[in-house]
Amino acid sequence: MQATHPQLEKAGSEVIYGNRSEAQVQFMHRNVEYESYPRGHGRFYGGRKTPMHGNVQPLHQDPVETMAARLQLLVDGMDAEVLQGDVDVLLTLRGKPIPEGSSLGAEYVKALYAHAAQQQRPMPKATPEILGMWGGEVFIFPNFMILPHAGNAMMYRARPLGSDPDQCIFEIYSTKTLAAAVRPQRATIEHVTNPGDPQQVRLIPRQDLGNIPRIQKGLHSHAMRQTWLASHHEKLILNMHQELDRYLKG
Repeated sequence: MQATHPQLEKAGSEVIYGNRSEAQVQFMHRNVEYESYPRGHGRFYGGRKTPMHGNVQPLHQDPVETMAARLQLLVDGMDAEVLQGDVDVLLTLRGKPIPEGSSLGAEYVKALYAHAAQQQRPMPKATPEILGMWGGEVFIFPNFMILPHAGNAMMYRARPLGSDPDQCIFEIYSTKTLAAAVRPQRATIEHVTNPGDPQQVRLIPRQDLGNIPRIQKGLHSHAMRQTWLASHHEKLILNMHQELDRYLKG
């Protein structure tokens, strides 16, 4: 996270690149939970410790402005999962006191749901489990990922391209529920000819996709004998490959 998307967690990236010690910062990834399920499925989530729930730094600044700036990075970097309208709703909380016993994250959720109710826009049930998934990811075996936030979702799907192990068809979806008065439009398809072109691919997926050629090159190295996966942070990858092995053996 910190190495691939340094703009999303600057303190963590400073540790990665040697400018600060690990003892000086609070890594967001330490709060992320990973859960693997039968048949290769899984998910990860950060719950109330994520910026989407108001856990933003530095706290000596206006927390609404700080949280909005952090979410704006996602709007500008993906145009999916978090959309401009979500940030605009957050900014309506400027200058409003946070009630005793509440938090900025809780007030943000209330504002989002109130705004959606005015529009008669469908929203997921506001249960702790569902709200805790905002900023997380659901992986559906073998190749589908959902990143939810409020009534939006960014989705990734990777499909084989013939029998070439070094190429695939990679699809990115930006979806949202609509207000009752809005007539759904037919989805548009934007073909990408160069994944590294900022005019074709937004910053965050461009950073993600930029890792893949280097990873593939490393996997083809003659010095590459095996890969060790982290027991916790990479348990979803392990679970997926174990299910793939079961398919192949079947």
